[in-house]
Amino acid sequence: MRAMRKPTWIILPLLLAATAQAETLTVDASGGADFITITEALSSAASGDRIEVDPGTYVEDIDLLGKSVQLVGVQGSGATFLLGTGPNPVLTLANGEGPETLVEGFDVSGGDTAAGGEFLGGCVHVSGSDPTLRDLQIHGCAAHLGGGIWLHESTATLQDIE
Repeated sequence: MRAMRKPTWIILPLLLAATAQAETLTVDASGGADFITITEALSSAASGDRIEVDPGTYVEDIDLLGKSVQLVGVQGSGATFLLGTGPNPVLTLANGEGPETLVEGFDVSGGDTAAGGEFLGGCVHVSGSDPTLRDLQIHGCAAHLGGGIWLHESTATLQDIE
């Protein structure tokens, strides 16, 4: 008896769906890219995407929303500034982001969780996540615990953090 072959028209769409390519999204505060805020880019991003942020100052609080993305200030921490809005961490990774999640090349300041309700991690709040944080300058934040970085239940990789 001869074995039956599965029709290729069934297998092909499954293979195409499984090999969707990651995208590179760009952010420029002056409007010369895909998005003008990092938050908008993160909302549109899917896990596996890369978000390249042009030099400038971005006044916003960033939450990676559990997405495994690469968030990169393309000219490094001396040229790309994340300035928090006040009573929240400037950068939050608290939704199970893993080691493939990368945040790189930012100057982070302006968070004050001591004035907010959580009190932990003024600039960077990492809880229950294991991201890679690289080339960050962290300063000018306040919290009851972890004014610069709060790491809780995390095996985050920290490289070139000042």
